[in-house]
Amino acid sequence: KDLLGRKLVRKIGNKRYTGIISEIGAYAGTPSKKSVNYDGMLYEPGIIHIFRYRGHYSLNISTEKIKKPSVVHISKLIPLDGIEELVKGKSIDKKYAHRLTNGPGKLTKAFEIDETYDGWSIGGNDIWIEGNGVSESKVRKVDRKRLAEICLGYYSLS
Repeated sequence: KDLLGRKLVRKIGNKRYTGIISEIGAYAGTPSKKSVNYDGMLYEPGIIHIFRYRGHYSLNISTEKIKKPSVVHISKLIPLDGIEELVKGKSIDKKYAHRLTNGPGKLTKAFEIDETYDGWSIGGNDIWIEGNGVSESKVRKVDRKRLAEICLGYYSLS
């Protein structure tokens, strides 16, 4: 929950994209070995794990010590910097730019994050998180159906 309200920053050449992390999922425990998320859940804290699900990339950050599976899944962003660049060439008005980052696959596509970032530190030169999170009073638990057995819950800004 500490990531909610903080900024995800992605730098590509001279371009800088930022977005407020507005929804996350927390996962911990040992999933079945068949899980699409298993290997990355074993990274050390602060390491990015990208996995492909239903044809889209998903951004996750390892949170516990090595071999103790746990990640925070970043599922939505509110775009800030670089909105003009995000909507360029798309038939979408700037005021609807949030639709380009309101899902895990959408935000990785908009911020050009793919499997090449798997295993990178979230504190790198191309992608990082900055700023402060929000107080617990501004966080709400999101109802989701059919969550994996290892999901501790989804949380969003209220």
